[in-house]
Amino acid sequence: MQRYQKVQCQIFMKENAMVLLLALTLIAGGCKKNKAIIYSNTGVLADVDLALCPCCGGVILQKKDDAKAYRIESLSGITMQEFVNLSYPKNMRFNFKVNRECGTIIYLTITEYQFY
Repeated sequence: MQRYQKVQCQIFMKENAMVLLLALTLIAGGCKKNKAIIYSNTGVLADVDLALCPCCGGVILQKKDDAKAYRIESLSGITMQEFVNLSYPKNMRFNFKVNRECGTIIYLTITEYQFY
């Protein structure tokens, strides 16, 4: 009888160990890994461009160490209403790609950003 109970206990422990191992694997594997983002640029969101011209509009972005003023039309993670109502000027780190050019104005798409 004792031998039977010992075998039953060992089987029970093995089953629980397997369930626990499976649960820990799922939890550890399901955690989102936060990789550090390296920002290539810094700059200032200066203000909303309210000029009435064919190439105007968006928000004026001045990159550090660059005399040009770029335009951006949106930022991921915030609505257009929040975007135009930000308190300007706003310092930011960011990565971008060129969206389009209109005359001398270059529109950028901000791919990643962080305000500071």
